[in-house]
Amino acid sequence: MPRRLTGIWLVLLVSVIARAQGESVLLQHDRYREKVAVAEALGLDTLPAFRVQMAHYKQVLSTGKQLNETWRSSMQRSERIKVIVITRNLAQHASKEEEFREKTLMDSIYAALKKEGDFEELAVRYSTDSYQGRPHWIPVVSLLQEWANCLNALPKGEVSQPFYSSEGIHLLKWTERASFEEEKTGGQFAESMTVVRLQEIRETLLAAALTRKYQVPLDYTENDLKDFFKDNKKNYAWNLPHFRGAAVHCRNKKEAKSIKKLLKKYPMEEWPKVFGQLTNGRSDAPRMDYGLFQIGTHACIDKLVFKCGPYQSSSQLPYTFVMGKKLKKGPEDYTDIRERVLEDYLNCHQYDWLDRLKREYKVEFNEDVLKTVNNE
Repeated sequence: MPRRLTGIWLVLLVSVIARAQGESVLLQHDRYREKVAVAEALGLDTLPAFRVQMAHYKQVLSTGKQLNETWRSSMQRSERIKVIVITRNLAQHASKEEEFREKTLMDSIYAALKKEGDFEELAVRYSTDSYQGRPHWIPVVSLLQEWANCLNALPKGEVSQPFYSSEGIHLLKWTERASFEEEKTGGQFAESMTVVRLQEIRETLLAAALTRKYQVPLDYTENDLKDFFKDNKKNYAWNLPHFRGAAVHCRNKKEAKSIKKLLKKYPMEEWPKVFGQLTNGRSDAPRMDYGLFQIGTHACIDKLVFKCGPYQSSSQLPYTFVMGKKLKKGPEDYTDIRERVLEDYLNCHQYDWLDRLKREYKVEFNEDVLKTVNNE
């Protein structure tokens, strides 16, 4: 199947994955609100040290407000544009393989968006910038030239094709344009921004103070992670196929045969160590790419295992082979996705101390009210 069609097929499922990620973000936000409420119930906002901190930030924001007024005056006649962005940041000296991987991902996301995928959900899942798909206003005069060129030719509400800038690869959509005064009088620029920021600082300090005072370090063992994975295995099913194993790049078929023969004597997890002893720093040594690979993330694996996409071997190591196993439905062992299992395990148990405090101080939440809180 051609790579482009394969990419489209793969990412039709992206919005499902993104929705799960969004639920995780909302859960973290709810826990944050709970921390603030418990801290208030404990009276942490009445402590002298907390009052000193708040007095300091009031002074800082007062100075910042004066500077902000100067900035607003200088921007008075500037047009502003409200945009939604998905960005994949690229290092200045990113390798061709890294660039190809990120461009392939953005092409697939673009294909999903053309199929009416949700922009904000995909941004939460994939964007590496700080906005995570939230709409925000940008002065036109401060736009990067590549952004300006894109937005000038882009109709309102439509999604741009992936394009490059000095920051990486982007997908853009704009929803509004306004002069500074129009934005201000329309309520887009809050007059009470200092008050809002002060409230945000207050809540952040309270949540941090509660965490420092009461959070208990969470101990765990590898058996805990193994059992957690076993109990929740259905939650780790994959929508996209994976391959666990290695791609080995060497000089010729004869060398490949000897490497295969050696590796077959050992469990897969020992392959990197055995291979390292085999090469032992030789200048013409074979190279191994070992790990768990999702389709679309490694050009060599895509070509040799999933039979899609282009791949060009190097002139120094022209012969390439793969050893391992396709994993179509999901991971077979928690070590395949240990970092994710650990993150989920910690998320599941790390707030036990907070739940205990909620019960002890009878802190309750009205769920209907909580849903109305502006998560931005």
